[in-house]
Amino acid sequence: FTGALIGGVADVAIVTFSEVRLDGGGGMAGVLGASIGLGGVIGIVSMTEAAGRSPIAAYLAAASLTAGLPIAALAATDSAIIAAALLATSGVGVGVIVVLGTVAIQRLASEETLARVFGVQESARMAALAVGAGVSTVTIDRLGIGPALVWLGAGVTVAALACTLGFVRSGADVPAPDPDVVDRIVADELFAPLGVRAIERLAESAERTVRPVNTELVTEGDIGRRYFLLLDGDVEVRANGSLVRRLGAGDSFGEIALLEDRPRTATVRATTEVTALVIERDRFLTAVTGHPRAMSNASQIVDGYVR
Repeated sequence: FTGALIGGVADVAIVTFSEVRLDGGGGMAGVLGASIGLGGVIGIVSMTEAAGRSPIAAYLAAASLTAGLPIAALAATDSAIIAAALLATSGVGVGVIVVLGTVAIQRLASEETLARVFGVQESARMAALAVGAGVSTVTIDRLGIGPALVWLGAGVTVAALACTLGFVRSGADVPAPDPDVVDRIVADELFAPLGVRAIERLAESAERTVRPVNTELVTEGDIGRRYFLLLDGDVEVRANGSLVRRLGAGDSFGEIALLEDRPRTATVRATTEVTALVIERDRFLTAVTGHPRAMSNASQIVDGYVR
């Protein structure tokens, strides 16, 4: 919403600034518009990696200042080069806000409502463009280009900072899960069909455990409480005392007892020191049974073991 609001303000401000300060008409307005667009691309690209790896409130706050204050600074110049540089800087801030706004929605919305939330966001974005353009037009008409730019730049900066504060208060600014944990969960056949937020929730809840050689990770006949994803080491699977299979890094086990609500069908013993991710029963079932493709994959895997 904030990025679109700034975009609406900038669209009108660019055209008016070009006509009044630069006498450049539509051609110069196009150059300035291209500057803010180029800055937006730079902002989007620069944040693509960071957005998924760390808390983002600090980035949002910095982007709020970067997006709004250069618009206010336009009031002090008649130079096309300086104006283009300022608008490019503003574009960087807008690009960062767009990327991080999408991340914020994914963190706050549930998997079930995410599509509807993005639909509402798109409607809000169009409304924000209209509001920004309308406010910019009225302000420039009432105050003149110089004072209007100062007020508009300050106004959108305050609005963006207020949205950042709301984002923090909502509890969405949490550290992203360990990327190695996310990659391992995505690589698992059961979880591959899940959406981004479902994967993140699993990664946030997964616990890394290290078990010494000869430890039983799962005991035949026990109640199933956990699903295991092997990161390192080897295990052997025995049912009724007989060796069924050997598993190693990249393999997983424990889903049969969880999905069918029955005792463990085999004992899994570490033949080397083992490092694994452990996902608790409730988290596992919520993720798998709540997604048709994931549930279908799980049923096929279970059927293959049972046979």
